[in-house]
Amino acid sequence: MKQLNKLLLSSLALSISCAYAGTMGPVVVEPTMKEGLYVGAGIGGAMYNDKIKAYNSTTLAQQQNSFNTSSALASVFAGVGRTYLNKYYLGVEANSYFPSHRANWDDRPGVTNIGQFFSDQFLVQNYVNLDLLPGYRINPEVLIYGRVGLSFSNIYFNQNPNAALNLPTFSNNTTSTGGRLGCGLAY
Repeated sequence: MKQLNKLLLSSLALSISCAYAGTMGPVVVEPTMKEGLYVGAGIGGAMYNDKIKAYNSTTLAQQQNSFNTSSALASVFAGVGRTYLNKYYLGVEANSYFPSHRANWDDRPGVTNIGQFFSDQFLVQNYVNLDLLPGYRINPEVLIYGRVGLSFSNIYFNQNPNAALNLPTFSNNTTSTGGRLGCGLAY
């Protein structure tokens, strides 16, 4: 009987120590959104709004026209980020949009002779954006962040006179650098 009591006490002590060893305190949830190296894809929009007012100082004639267009664009991105002190986030991201954004503006009035109209085509392609993403983790699964960066693109412009005007066609292309500002929420 004494042997049985020793065996039962030993089993009880072993099971208590195993149960105690299995609970190491509270479970810590590690942040996952935009943490470490990440890649992804998205969809967004591009909008172009412009207004032109042509004024001929000789004839005092005026003409005004506005132009609006929008299109859907896809995006691919890659970045790296890290959370500091369980709350503060800092990331760096590169992304690109495709296909190119095309805008056509028919019947744009001329400036020298506002009775002449032109058809303008803009093509913006080869977007490459580099962004810094400072943020704050509300909890490990929710991240609010800002976006500040640079955008690099090629812009092509082509202008054709409408109707049977005896005017030359004009074309130009340039590389443009612009700024980017934004904010986001990741969950």
